[in-house]
Amino acid sequence: MHTAHFNQLRRTIPVVVNRALPATHLVLGPNEVYDWFMLGRIAGVMIFTSDVSSLASFYRDTLGFTVDEDRGKSVMFTTPQPGGTQLAIESHSEIKGRSTEPDRIMINLRVDDCQALYTELQAKGVDFVAEPYSDPDGTYVVATLHDPDGNTLQLVEFSE
Repeated sequence: MHTAHFNQLRRTIPVVVNRALPATHLVLGPNEVYDWFMLGRIAGVMIFTSDVSSLASFYRDTLGFTVDEDRGKSVMFTTPQPGGTQLAIESHSEIKGRSTEPDRIMINLRVDDCQALYTELQAKGVDFVAEPYSDPDGTYVVATLHDPDGNTLQLVEFSE
């Protein structure tokens, strides 16, 4: 057995991880076994900004995302495939201007034709960091860009 600490509701509790149990179980003490969680796909991504209107406009008008809900201080986009991930653009009082660490997080957007979309977006004035390139095995083609707040996005085309 292995002892770990999990932060739960701002208090730290000792947790015994029993390697004989599935990773979805938590042992808090003798005879106390709880289901932990089953990790599924990512439900959503939130991008905080000081200018919701401008950033939402980029995702809607430039990248072609469809607005699912617009609440003024937050705009939600849902990917077209069933069960798709939701992207939310929201205001946040602590966020000012462009990202100072644009490479801290990167959102990969799966596309059908990376080169064609790169050409189309470049004509719209999108700030690309890297033009499309293929990995050595030819498994994917990727192009990297920044949104108006400086967040890093990648267009990824997978060969299948």
